Amino acid sequence: MDYSKQRDSEILFWLNDQELEEIFSSRYWNDEAKEKEKDFYICEGDEQKLIKYLKEKTTYYAEYESIIKFLAKIGLRIKSRSVDVAAGVCWTSALLSKIESVERIYAVEISKHRVLKIAPRVFDLFNANTKKIKRVIGNFYNMKLGDASIDFCFMSQAFHHADNPDKLLYEVYRILRPSGFILIIGEKVVSQRDFLRRYIKNAVKIFTHFFIRYRNRPVYKLFPSFADLYPPNKESGDHYYRIKDYRNIFKSNGFLLYKNKQRDFTTFVAMKQ
Repeated sequence: MDYSKQRDSEILFWLNDQELEEIFSSRYWNDEAKEKEKDFYICEGDEQKLIKYLKEKTTYYAEYESIIKFLAKIGLRIKSRSVDVAAGVCWTSALLSKIESVERIYAVEISKHRVLKIAPRVFDLFNANTKKIKRVIGNFYNMKLGDASIDFCFMSQAFHHADNPDKLLYEVYRILRPSGFILIIGEKVVSQRDFLRRYIKNAVKIFTHFFIRYRNRPVYKLFPSFADLYPPNKESGDHYYRIKDYRNIFKSNGFLLYKNKQRDFTTFVAMKQ
């Protein structure tokens, strides 16, 4: 079915089916059969499993609340027009819509069933102000929005899925107003301890590979690099970064990065410079 032929005041189509299929990892995120096994698939009832996923199984809801509070500490305020980048099932769009100062949210996502089927149920679950939300089937590398037309962007479990982070930040920089910023949660920040553990684990694999068949082959290098030990996931598009990697990527694309370090997670605010 060509979803671009649909007409819905709440949905925009920045991509047709052919363009969608050409996007890296699009097939993975549009596999609805696989998604039915996940906690956020609430089309068959049991909406509370999404709440448990966000508040108990993960730290995502806590991260959302923390980053909103962190904004005030650094003298920023949420207002007016926003883009929820790689919005998923749009739970962050739903929460943002309840903030009085927010006037419009473009929830941009490449997964059709998330946008068309799951999101409306999520909106009901969180009592969203749907008049503020425009659901978008679109590519975050090419957002059909004017230059300097957006006040802030939200990225929840989004940034590390970009196979070309420079291209993503170039596009976000373009649409943000001079005082704009990005809120970033749900990142898989690799600590020095994480890296050391994987480094040692890889060394053990090398010495024991003759006796044990491992699912993932070890990296056969005397001194493997971070990129060697943390390669991107070719199926889902996941990428892995350390704090210094985030800082360097954002700085090179014109953003000043603020780190919000909590006990169980790290979130970020990136200000346009």
